[in-house]
Amino acid sequence: MSTVSKKVFHAGEWWIEPWWLEDKYYSDSYQYSKKQAETAFKELINIFDATWMHEQIDKSRRPPFRHDFAPYLINKGIMYFQLLCSLGLRLHQVRKAFLLGDLERRLKNPNEYWESAAFELTWLSYLLEQGYEINRHYPSGVGRCNCDFKISRKSKEYFIEIKRPMSYSQVNERRNTQSLRDIAKQIEEDTLGNIQLIPISSSSELEKVFRLARDAVKKQLPANGLGYVFIESPHHLDWEEFEKVATRRFRKKIEYYANLHAIILIEITFNGNRGKFECEHKTIYNPKHVKHELPFPLPNEL
Repeated sequence: MSTVSKKVFHAGEWWIEPWWLEDKYYSDSYQYSKKQAETAFKELINIFDATWMHEQIDKSRRPPFRHDFAPYLINKGIMYFQLLCSLGLRLHQVRKAFLLGDLERRLKNPNEYWESAAFELTWLSYLLEQGYEINRHYPSGVGRCNCDFKISRKSKEYFIEIKRPMSYSQVNERRNTQSLRDIAKQIEEDTLGNIQLIPISSSSELEKVFRLARDAVKKQLPANGLGYVFIESPHHLDWEEFEKVATRRFRKKIEYYANLHAIILIEITFNGNRGKFECEHKTIYNPKHVKHELPFPLPNEL
């Protein structure tokens, strides 16, 4: 447990030592100013208040937190600074646009999958920056299912479903978890090099990821319209193998997937040398549709 966490362990006031205002976090190569950091952390303090933090503490646990996000608030370092600044600024932006909805609850609830809510928040913020009008939870699906976003600009409409799977088989998960631990250790020791994660390439695991797109088509994307499914994997997917799986599935039921224009695979990693989160992506088009540029550019940094 860090020095800061010992001091806030009982009170829950994780912000009493504002480490994020130290000058080392504001070199020319980093992307946030002190003014931006103040805005971001003000938002985080408002949402993840002392009462919330205190409720997450459980001394019988190791680490002693009920919520997986709680440790992020009490750890110093450029990776945590970048993550918290980006999260806080996105929350601030989306709140001002009156689009926050259930995201705050999903981020705070230890029984929710907070990474999925953060991924949705990332793209909600990005689409706002691209100048789109956004309707969240658009009632276009089957039964009680809604589409995450309906976006529109200049009379053109698109439908977007956001997915982030939780886990895969234990073997694949163990291999990648160990690699991620190596990265975290090297970030802490400031010796980060180029670590290659082991891609998940077995057909069964890739099918699980494709099933997310299939479920979006079946339940969430409207029958008529141009739909996209964004998938961020918590593990390193073999993108070429996934494209083969997806293309085979598309062609097998060509009409079934008529409302899905493309699957966009996203992988977000932290570059310790640059002190930034980087975004890699691969677009897998439905062969039924003529390929064209996406309605918005995909970022290389987040």
